[in-house]
Amino acid sequence: MLGRAGYEIELAADGLEAIRCFEERGDTFACVVLDLVMPRFSGEQTLLALKRLRPEVPVLISSGQATEELLARIDPATVAAVVDKPYTTGVLLHAVADAIAANNRQ
Repeated sequence: MLGRAGYEIELAADGLEAIRCFEERGDTFACVVLDLVMPRFSGEQTLLALKRLRPEVPVLISSGQATEELLARIDPATVAAVVDKPYTTGVLLHAVADAIAANNRQ
């Protein structure tokens, strides 16, 4: 969805690969879209690791879980938005654009 909309994307097979990629090129990412359910390293663990590397990067959480349940487990200030599954292309694009714009205003 994001690639078709013109965003340059980087895919990671799991949380550990995402962290490794972010360690190498984290300063090139305008935003991270992170699923909570991933192999080898959960989305929550990955979120914390990414925020330690670059606290200001906007992170969107893609979740099939109830938003309230998720935000009870993590600090809501660490995420730019939670995009509940299933979502449309428009919802995702709007959330990404908003997160990048808000980060650019800081």
